[in-house]
Order: sequence, then C-alpha cells, then structure tokens
Amino acid sequence: MTKQLKPKTAILINSPEVLYLGSKNLRETYALVLKNSCLENFAEKNIPADRLIYFKQKTNVKITDALSVDFESLISKTDLTEQLLKKQIGLVVLPYRSSPKIEAWAKQHGFILAVTPYNLQVEFENKKYFDNFLKERGITSPPAITTTEQIEKLDSSSLPYVVQEANLSDYFRTKFYQSGKELFYDYRQGKINLTKSLIRDYLTGVAVGVSIFLDKSGNCFISSLRTQCFYFNRGGFPRSFLGLQWLPVDFFSKKEREETNRQLKKLADNLIEREFYGVANVDLLVNKEGAFIIECNPRLSVAMPQIFTGKDFSGHDNPWQFFINTFSGEKNQPVDRKFLPQSDFSGAVLAIEAEQHLKLKKIPPLGIYQLKQNGLKFTGSSLKDLARADSLLIYHELVKGDELKKGYDLVKIFSNIPLFDFAAGSLNPTGQIINNYFNNFFYD
Repeated sequence: MTKQLKPKTAILINSPEVLYLGSKNLRETYALVLKNSCLENFAEKNIPADRLIYFKQKTNVKITDALSVDFESLISKTDLTEQLLKKQIGLVVLPYRSSPKIEAWAKQHGFILAVTPYNLQVEFENKKYFDNFLKERGITSPPAITTTEQIEKLDSSSLPYVVQEANLSDYFRTKFYQSGKELFYDYRQGKINLTKSLIRDYLTGVAVGVSIFLDKSGNCFISSLRTQCFYFNRGGFPRSFLGLQWLPVDFFSKKEREETNRQLKKLADNLIEREFYGVANVDLLVNKEGAFIIECNPRLSVAMPQIFTGKDFSGHDNPWQFFINTFSGEKNQPVDRKFLPQSDFSGAVLAIEAEQHLKLKKIPPLGIYQLKQNGLKFTGSSLKDLARADSLLIYHELVKGDELKKGYDLVKIFSNIPLFDFAAGSLNPTGQIINNYFNNFFYD
C-alpha cells in the first residue's frame, strides 16, 4: 500500500507562531505573506524563499481588521485561495476562530483546517456552558449565581461579583461589582439578563493561564504556567489584558502546585471524554483555597509562539508537530502525562494597546530591539538576534495612516526576560521603560 503523503502546511506570517518555529518545522511549513504589507520585508529576511507564499489584495476592497483575527476577509478580499491551490497546500492553520463560512470554504476546496472545529469553539467559549461543564464534572470553579432567588438575597455585605455575557470573549466587556447590592440594582434595572450572563464570585489570587493540547486519540499535555497580567481600573478590577509572564516552577507552594495539577488533569480527562481536540487555553485563579478554573478559549493565543519553541514550555518535545499531527492524520506518540512541566524560563509577552483614538502617523520597525537605559534601540530584522538575553521581538500588523479605536492592539513585545512583577502582575521597571517608549512613539 502506498504511504499517504503528509499534507503541505501553511500559516499566516501574521500569526507570530511561525516566527518561533525551529528550522526543522519550517522546512515543512509555508508562511502566507500579504504583498505590500509591513510584514513582507520582515518575512523575506527570516523565512526561506521557498517557504513563502505571497497573496495580494483584490482591487477596490479594503481589509479593515488585523489579518490574524479576520481570516474571513482573506477569503473574500484576496487571492489567497488561488495561491493555496497553486502550491497544493492541504492544511491551513487558523490563527484565531473558525466560522461556518471558513469551514464551508475549506470543504469546497479540500483544505484541512488546523483549528478546533467551530461547533466545539462555540460551546467552550460560551461561559455559561463551560461553567456548567466544570460543575457537572466536579472541577473546581468559582461559585455562581444561577437563580433570581439568589440575586434577591444579595446585600451590601456580599462579596464582589463578576458578570460576563456568555457569548462574549473580550475581557474588557466584563462587569465587576463591589457588592451584591450594586449587582441587585442593575438586575432590577434590566441591565443583567440572567439567562445570557454568567454571574460568579470575584475571587482574589493569582490569575494564571495554561494551554492544554489534545489530539483525536486522547493524547494530551499542557504548557508551563503563565501569570495573566491586566490593566486595572480605579476600583482595582481588571480592565483589559496587558500581557503574560512565564512562572518559575517554585512560584506556587507544593500544595498549590499539586492542586493546580489535579484540577488540570481532571479537566483534560473530561475534554478527552467530550472528544475535544486542538488547543484549549484555560484561565484559572490560584489562591490558598485551591485552583479555580475560570474560562476556556479554544484557539491559538499570544502564548503560542514561545510554547512552539519546544524549550521546556510543555510536556512534549515538539508541541508544533503534535499540533499539526492532530489535524493532518499523522499519529502522535503516546505522551507521558506527568503534566506540569519543569521550566525555568521567565520571559514575557507585553501587549501595548491604544489608550485613545489614534491615527497612525508612523509605525515602528518590526524586528529585534535592545533595551537601553531609557528606551529601546532597533537593531535589525534578523530573528537570530533574538537569542540574546537583552533582546526583544517587536511585532505588529499596523498600516501607516490607519485610524484605530481605543483598545486596539498596537504592538506585542516578546521578551526573554521578565517584564512584570511576578506576584502583583504589574509592569516592573523594564516593562515600564518599554511601555513608556511606545506611548511616546505613538503619541508624540
């Protein structure tokens, strides 16, 4: 019997994961590059020419969102489909969500999508569904308010609460209440729909993220733990995502590590039972009382580029190949499920967002920067220089002249060193230098 060839794999250069793939994985992966974009020159300096697939925007159309987020626009507004077919690509990695339109497109042209199927994404991104999924299976999660009677018993002495619309994924859409009395008032005013919202106790502790990789055969492993860092509002509640930082193994006590590991194993076992496959990025809250699973985002995330380096970030020596095999039909070797990996990496990712409406008069060069006493210095586009401890990768998808809304991600900084205070999650002096540099750059 003739052995079936592996499908050729393609991923957007706009998805930073591809920039961190080792030479072995790059030999089997094509990078999709939009002609005349800010990433074209950067791609040419870092990806072998025979691994690049160029596609171009159709005339009389405008792509208004980041390509890494709006894959549907690429289908209708570029010649991406023709280029994929020309290069005989079989497997297309989606950097973000899928959709019925994307799935129909893939089926029509014979592409395999390397992403958790849309129906599973919708289920597990739904916060009410996921909270019920946890509680029905005895996985620890924050206490939830599910009935009118519970709301009517709330008073000013009640603990703080957090309310999220079930189908929204943006963290800054979340509403926080200092007391049950405030929550009850908004409920009576019709501002909270109990059937469409998840209401939970707001717990204090360390916000942590982890990635669970699962294939169709029940193999799974997890990444190292990372602390989730946020901009905070005046009330002391998280306002929007600021970045992440990888945690040292001994950050939590032995008891906290064991409980975190126990809950994650239980969650992974139940995801396998539910026939979930792909990547589940899970947020949890760890404190002295335990490890509380918060929510699930079934897609690639800003943590993936560093995970895919394979440098002890996960319980697998080649997480990228495991991920690709999950969708290509190749079998993964059974994984030793010790779970929490022993990593001493303490790097970080910092997201700089627009603090107000902004028209881009200039954009920073993509590539490697070095830290200076009061700022940064661009040193070039070669990713080989990222190996230096004091180097940073500055990544963005900006276009000069664009007008951006408040909250839009301007640049992401991938660092080999800490940028946050480990316990508080706030910017450390190095992170503050970087933050100030880009605020001055964009608003000067």
